[in-house]
Amino acid sequence: INHAASIELQAISIFSCFLFAAIHQIQAPTSTSAKVCFTHLVSTTCDHVYSSYTGVYPNVCASFKAQYKTFATAYIFNVLSCSQNGVAQSISPWSYTTPSSSSVVTRLGAILPVNQTGFSRAYTLSIPVVYGLTDAAGNLELLTAQATSSCSLVLSSESAVVLRLADRCPNIKAINQTVVTDRSICGAQRYEWEFTQTAPTAGLPVTVLGGLNTTALFLNTVPGMGNGKTYNVRVRPIHTTGEVGNYGTVQCMKTTGAGMILENHPSSAGAELPLLSLRAGGESVSLFPNPTMDGQVTLLWKESQEGSKELVLRDVQGRIVWKQQVVLEGNVLELDWKTLDTGIYLLEVDGQTMRVVKG
Repeated sequence: INHAASIELQAISIFSCFLFAAIHQIQAPTSTSAKVCFTHLVSTTCDHVYSSYTGVYPNVCASFKAQYKTFATAYIFNVLSCSQNGVAQSISPWSYTTPSSSSVVTRLGAILPVNQTGFSRAYTLSIPVVYGLTDAAGNLELLTAQATSSCSLVLSSESAVVLRLADRCPNIKAINQTVVTDRSICGAQRYEWEFTQTAPTAGLPVTVLGGLNTTALFLNTVPGMGNGKTYNVRVRPIHTTGEVGNYGTVQCMKTTGAGMILENHPSSAGAELPLLSLRAGGESVSLFPNPTMDGQVTLLWKESQEGSKELVLRDVQGRIVWKQQVVLEGNVLELDWKTLDTGIYLLEVDGQTMRVVKG
């Protein structure tokens, strides 16, 4: 290309989309040739690498991915339809957009609800791609390549969740404690619990929703829950799309005859402090799970709180290992202590103290 020369690529019409580019050499030695590269922005499809290219996934905890595209900033998984044993299922289409440029979804449950029907389900998807390109001024422009084709996957059925073994009869629960499912369902937003009193008198089923993103339920949130009673308990997951899974088998649960049961854990501090409940600011507050294995815990007040509170966590020698000022607007507070070492700690809320175990 000579310094005085320029090359023009004439306007090209493709489906009413016009592309125009002009090239003019302004510096560097003269070259007899030049190259122009255009990025092809297209949608993508399923990449069944995590199912050994069978397209069949055992459960919603399996990983899933789309075929990778260069310059992509996000992938949109549109769930179009579902069928079971060749029969179309009535679903309202929904979408899931990846939070990053990764084409991998670590848990299929982020896209699909759990299948507990006893039969496999086939889903049809389309996958548009969001691209990020920088213009001549250095601004990032987002362009979405709409899908022109679809792909499919098969999700196998898995067992339903039930009340965990430690919470079942003949074990006895205090009504200020929690009950937990035997495992978590990947992608479940929350769980629905059903309690039916069987003793000392029979009662009607009572249904309550658990908290967001937790498998635990505080028994004192169940209407009519009382000491000295026996219940039949069932539980089922609710996906982020609103689709509800199946109830698991009925399990027996008993509450203590009177008073309160405290879980016993050895304490280097020598203080016998309740693990699950305390009085803070005149209102009851509970912490779960306790013990915690991953450091992710939830504080739950019996009634809504407003205003600022100081939380202090000390080790058994009394040294402050964590401190935070929080502003509450409600009755739930999520805490992250995953960086703490395994051991026993004392949590202070409004001058009151409770013992916390990190396993």
